[in-house]
Amino acid sequence: MKGVRADFKVPEGGKLNITVGDIYAVAPFNNPWLLYDLTGEELAQQIVNGWKSSDMGDQVTGLTFEYRDIGTDDNPDIEVVSITLDDGTEVDIHGKKPIYRVIVSNYNATIENSVFIDKMPVYTEADSPIDNQAIIELLRDRRDRGEERIPVDRTPRGSEVTKNIKEAA
Repeated sequence: MKGVRADFKVPEGGKLNITVGDIYAVAPFNNPWLLYDLTGEELAQQIVNGWKSSDMGDQVTGLTFEYRDIGTDDNPDIEVVSITLDDGTEVDIHGKKPIYRVIVSNYNATIENSVFIDKMPVYTEADSPIDNQAIIELLRDRRDRGEERIPVDRTPRGSEVTKNIKEAA
């Protein structure tokens, strides 16, 4: 997401104390997180949009996808070949039924040509959690339950399945 402005650098096997200031460095804009229902086709298009421009939302979790580069060296372009949710569900990338729930910042949802631009979120912006406040609340809750470590997800989310079509021929 374009709203993410900093990284946490944790030494390998190390520990990092995260402060409220750190959270505001990562998410400084008080962006509401909006929940949308997308079709498989729209989900695939959003991945393509995010690949083309980080303004569209280029960070994903909860799924992996395969793609191929159908562009040229000077003008790369991707085509999503498959999407698999973390629970193993295969997404019908040509499907028209809105069955996939996606959370995105209001900033990413309002970018011109976004798949979200003409959609209504499940909840209004006023009823949606604010990014930095929700993160702080989650971390305080984990702390209060005695959970010191935050699991780090380093799973690759996208993998290229073929090289450029010209190279494959």
